[in-house]
Amino acid sequence: MQLFEEKNTDKTEPNVEKEKINYFALFKENRNYIYSFLFYVAGLIFGAVLYAKFSGEALNTLVIADKSEHLLQQFISVLSKYLLVFSVSVLLGICLIGFPLVNAVPLILGFETAVRITYYYCNYGIRGFGYTLLMIAPFACILMTIIMLTINKSFELSKRIYDLTVKRADCVEEINYKNYLKSYLFYGVFVIIAAFSDAVATVSLSEIIVL
Repeated sequence: MQLFEEKNTDKTEPNVEKEKINYFALFKENRNYIYSFLFYVAGLIFGAVLYAKFSGEALNTLVIADKSEHLLQQFISVLSKYLLVFSVSVLLGICLIGFPLVNAVPLILGFETAVRITYYYCNYGIRGFGYTLLMIAPFACILMTIIMLTINKSFELSKRIYDLTVKRADCVEEINYKNYLKSYLFYGVFVIIAAFSDAVATVSLSEIIVL
């Protein structure tokens, strides 16, 4: 009778190969979002520096003109700005050479946002900065998210139009414009919702939050 059983040393644990993250493929897959974000940050930096050095009545008037006490007027003002940015992003998608220019949209959007934020900070200090965190930053992030999604679609559509028209690439499939139109309409609905939310927050909280 064996008092001790020999341990089975032949048992080998299964080799679990860890999947290596292909950072290049990950970057290539999401490069449109990354470029949009980088250009937006560049616009923020440029706008903040420019306002700090050349602040004056002209820039201040642009910021103050965005506010209204009436909900309908505020909604129309905000919606017109939102739709302008959205429309440019869409039009560049159906443009033959729109894909290299589409990143100018987040650059300008970041510049405009930075000017407003810097205005409140320079004129009202910490209170102004707190105001921007509550009244400007959330809606700027929402709008930028929608625009980033739109830019991704526009870059893809414009590039495919370019490949089919200029390069005449046989490997490029025919463009299904209905899918792009559905995406644009979907994003457009969210632009309207975001604009309405922005207007409601500005009008309803303007009496509570006083600088």
